[in-house]
Amino acid sequence: QTTYVSLTDEQAQRWADEKIRYYGYPVYDWDGVNFGDSALKVDREDRRLVFLREGNYPINGVSASTYYVYNLLSELDSPGEYYWDTDAGMLYYYPDGDINEKKISFSQVAEDLIYLGNTNYMSFEGITFQNGRSGAIGGESSHLRIEGCTFRDFGGCAVKLELSDALISGCRIYNMGGAGLKLTGGSEKDLTAAGVTVTDNFIHDLAQTYTTSNIGIDILGYGFTVSHNEVCRCPDTAIAFNAGGSLIEYNYIHDVCMETGDAGAMYTGRTWAWNGNVIRYNLIENIRNTVFNNKPNGIYLDDDLSGQTIYGNILVNVAGNSVLVGGGKHNRVTNNIIANPGSMAILFDERSIGDGFAHEHIVYPEGSMWRELTEKIGYLSDIQRFAVPENLLLLENTGLSSALLPDDPGTPAYTVISGNILFCSYRDDIVWDDVTVYLHSVCSSNLTYDSDPGFKDFDGGNYSLREDSRVYRDLPGFARIDSSKIGIGK
Repeated sequence: QTTYVSLTDEQAQRWADEKIRYYGYPVYDWDGVNFGDSALKVDREDRRLVFLREGNYPINGVSASTYYVYNLLSELDSPGEYYWDTDAGMLYYYPDGDINEKKISFSQVAEDLIYLGNTNYMSFEGITFQNGRSGAIGGESSHLRIEGCTFRDFGGCAVKLELSDALISGCRIYNMGGAGLKLTGGSEKDLTAAGVTVTDNFIHDLAQTYTTSNIGIDILGYGFTVSHNEVCRCPDTAIAFNAGGSLIEYNYIHDVCMETGDAGAMYTGRTWAWNGNVIRYNLIENIRNTVFNNKPNGIYLDDDLSGQTIYGNILVNVAGNSVLVGGGKHNRVTNNIIANPGSMAILFDERSIGDGFAHEHIVYPEGSMWRELTEKIGYLSDIQRFAVPENLLLLENTGLSSALLPDDPGTPAYTVISGNILFCSYRDDIVWDDVTVYLHSVCSSNLTYDSDPGFKDFDGGNYSLREDSRVYRDLPGFARIDSSKIGIGK
């Protein structure tokens, strides 16, 4: 079928002779597609913008997506807009105010401003990096320090590095066309820690050009510490922990996932190699989608991710599920405070049992998650046997998964969801009820309050519980969470 966007007669006539460009979501709201003029055609007669090729996923039929077109001279009619004539090498700009009072910057730097080619023992301190079509710093380094720097107005990712023994601290990253930090390090195979710490950074207003899959802090590998950062005003995820053996704590995340639905403020998933992460003492609030009707999540463990600890977090006003555990084993969700969830407070599902939609990934031996364990991780090695026994799923089952077999790859067994509290005036459920049917999983002592159980100042944003809070009487084992320690410089 021909894929197209319907146009008005006026649009079709005006745009027909232009080199039109498109950015939108033709299939999924988490997959933005950028098409240049070679991938588009304006059909003046049928009043259509026709796609000449597909994006990352097959586009079937008429696209009903949210989108915008750009770089059209005929649409240059509002202050702040511009048009780039690539043939004539001319930039047209419609001034927003007095042009004599404006400072206009135009970068021709197509590569990273600084490339570190296996460079060691370097330090960047108090430097402002700005204006580049790509990023600021890229490459590979060890024993690197980036402290007190500012990164702004880049088309790509501010810092994209492969690192070991490094610190990124006290930096501000904003007004980016792409991502904030994309860091790779350590080894899931031999459990070597990256030794990379990301702390006290303020990262905001990202992915302004490429709105999906551009993350505030994206870690990949093993052994990171991400602490005391603030990430906000992003169309997609704030922190993606595509890594194992990492600590993510005391971060303040708000107003993210603003243009996507099947996402989380913190997100990872679909592998058995990223075990041993601890997500604790983070404040996640006001997570909502301002473009689509879909509802993003708070902490999202996707497609059978296993071996995660989610403890002592505060989640407030999350439009989707505050914590989503998408199957998996050996996950622990305990001692969290959840207030005003839009969907479930904690959702724990069975997506890989039998005909579940994620079952294909866990079928032995051809499933993608098994292939990663055998080909990339070597999960039968001595170090893997000793350190992460939950990777050694005892039953290599070639048939359909069964909820009666706790060691079957698709059964969400050995998970604990306990000691969490929900404050919400309009619902009384905190967790997916069916969690209790899976052998060796525990769902207990989760409490719901329809009135304030004793926050210090909930309306004022202080989500710590007072010493006399009834929570400590109703749930004696509930450990105190001090929200004043969360965020930059705390």
